[in-house]
Amino acid sequence: MVSDLNGRAATDLATLKSKYEEAKKHTKQAQEAKIKAENELESANKNLGSAKTNLAAAKKDKEEADKNAGQSGDSTQIAQAQKRYDDAVAKYNLGSAGFFKDLADQGDTDASFAYNIITAKNNVLQDGALKDTDYSGFTNLGAVHDATNLENMKKAIDELDQVNVYRQNENTTEGTHLIDLKVSSSAMAISQYQLNYSKDHTGHSQAFNIGENLAWGYSNPFIGWYDEEKEIFKNGGSGVTGHYLNIVNENYTVMGYSYISGSRALYNHTYGQTFTFDGSKYGTNAVSVAAYKGKFNTYYNAVKQEIADAKTALDEANAASGPKTPEQVAAEEKLALAQQAYNAALQAVTQVEVTANVKKAEYEVAVANEAALKKALALVNGGSNVETDTNQPSNATKPSTPTVDNNVNQKETENKKMAGLVNTGIEINLGGYIITMAIAGAALVTSAKKQKKYASK
Repeated sequence: MVSDLNGRAATDLATLKSKYEEAKKHTKQAQEAKIKAENELESANKNLGSAKTNLAAAKKDKEEADKNAGQSGDSTQIAQAQKRYDDAVAKYNLGSAGFFKDLADQGDTDASFAYNIITAKNNVLQDGALKDTDYSGFTNLGAVHDATNLENMKKAIDELDQVNVYRQNENTTEGTHLIDLKVSSSAMAISQYQLNYSKDHTGHSQAFNIGENLAWGYSNPFIGWYDEEKEIFKNGGSGVTGHYLNIVNENYTVMGYSYISGSRALYNHTYGQTFTFDGSKYGTNAVSVAAYKGKFNTYYNAVKQEIADAKTALDEANAASGPKTPEQVAAEEKLALAQQAYNAALQAVTQVEVTANVKKAEYEVAVANEAALKKALALVNGGSNVETDTNQPSNATKPSTPTVDNNVNQKETENKKMAGLVNTGIEINLGGYIITMAIAGAALVTSAKKQKKYASK
């Protein structure tokens, strides 16, 4: 009997060693793929820089050609119309910063604070646990895959009242007395600022001292934050419940909410929600969801309309200028080609950036897998009876594959360590797995399951 046990243990050890060696090879391959993708991204960014320079030169040549055409009145009218259009596009490209500034110009001090947060070029305003780490560089105002992008913010604004629907449901089903959360611009800005970091990193930035829920891969993050975690909480199961507790926390009265589309091919949807309370640094001048929606939609519609009106005026000015000189025609053709090259270079950067992020994520999974196998091998060699998981963080287990529609019924299993009023959560998809983290005080809890990921703080 003892001989059989020893033989089986030797076989298991040999299998574990084999898997560890394979994991090391996979990590090396993943690292090489990551480096290759990063080099391709660097090259694509250089091409984009050159295309941008050529576009600026082509625009200048066009201006010179119009000026040399001798139609001073028409040229002036065209120049004015072009400036109006450029200014309208520039305002749109400011993203949420333009909205916050518009409110600030109307005397909203919280919006002025929000503008300073989202346009910061250093970490001077950060006050969270990791305030000394400068996260400002992760925000690219108005960019497509940035939370400040007006279209991304529009989607977030449209979904602002979702959390209050869930809070009202809690009142109905549990007899609680939760009030509807209001919205502040500073909480919105912090949510965007932090999500710009977390969209590509599996964890909370902890840049600001504020409650936070994060989710990757869900088309509706509340499926994970509320539905799944409430079931765990109600049934006394083991698993992350920090997101749910944030949502039903009666001390929270003010929120921010943000969204990013297509930040990675693996994720597609990335969400962040921040929580605070009246009287806090980020809870001043908070208004109802309906009021905040009204303010944003008024601004958004005005900016979009101005772009359309300015484009019409520019087209009319060009049409009224009369026949173009050969110099103007050549300059326009050059400008059109330069614009086309710039658009192609920008698209290439976006595509390569997605690949680079995917390869980075795959490398992170490979490193974690190798580390887990190394730890398991050390434990077996030491005769320990401790179980380890080879694909997830050390205190997480891998459940069965959930349904594809993201309505995951499989519960996460992990050590349950939740306490205090500040609880947040994150969900993302790494190598087909969802990793869940919750931070409450000094306690960090992690778990994993197939297809999605979320976290709370």
